[in-house]
Amino acid sequence: TRYWRDWSSDVCSSDLDFGFMPENRTGLVGITSFPPATVQRFDFNGKSISRQKFNFYDASIEFQNQDFLALLREEIKSAVVRWCLSDVPVALSLSGGLDSSIIAHAASKANLPVKNAFTAFFAELPNFNKGDLLGAKAIAHSFEFDLELIEITGQLIADNIEKMAIHLGEPYGGSVPSWFIYRAMSRSFKVCLTGTGGDEIFGQYGKWIPIAERLRNKTLNFNDAPISFKL
Repeated sequence: TRYWRDWSSDVCSSDLDFGFMPENRTGLVGITSFPPATVQRFDFNGKSISRQKFNFYDASIEFQNQDFLALLREEIKSAVVRWCLSDVPVALSLSGGLDSSIIAHAASKANLPVKNAFTAFFAELPNFNKGDLLGAKAIAHSFEFDLELIEITGQLIADNIEKMAIHLGEPYGGSVPSWFIYRAMSRSFKVCLTGTGGDEIFGQYGKWIPIAERLRNKTLNFNDAPISFKL
């Protein structure tokens, strides 16, 4: 496409290998990202820009386990209810993992009008995501969702990988199945419940641990440019 010249040559490989762009890189040539949890404030009157680290954790608040679980359930339910305030039908992207399963449970318990779910699977790798596929089917059956299965092949990925990088922006690990889910879903639905980011809140299943062990205090060469990992 005419936009491709502006994209980094490693955007597709980073998406598939890491699930993100390392360090402060982005998919765009010459554009860097803020460090994690950074807030930039613009004062148009004083014409000043300030940047500060956002603290997500308030050490002054103490929770007992039961209090925290109750608050977490209520916050998840409230978020799902707010997201379903729509004048058009809402569908669910269901992976069978922790995040989308929690959302499916919250939507069902709140009696929200979410009746359709979409799940993608890799047809040529039946054992790769067998557990997730079985989980998605079980969740859909338990909460009475109409489940549509979307088959992904290697050729489909090859044909769409550049479009994914351009249209989805900053790469993230779910871009491959999500791309095909959103494409199929958009034929009938324009609003989607998705658990993107939920894995990270709950530790991302520990998938990062073996990578962290291998990269601890090491520097890799990534397209001839050094990347240091401080873990």
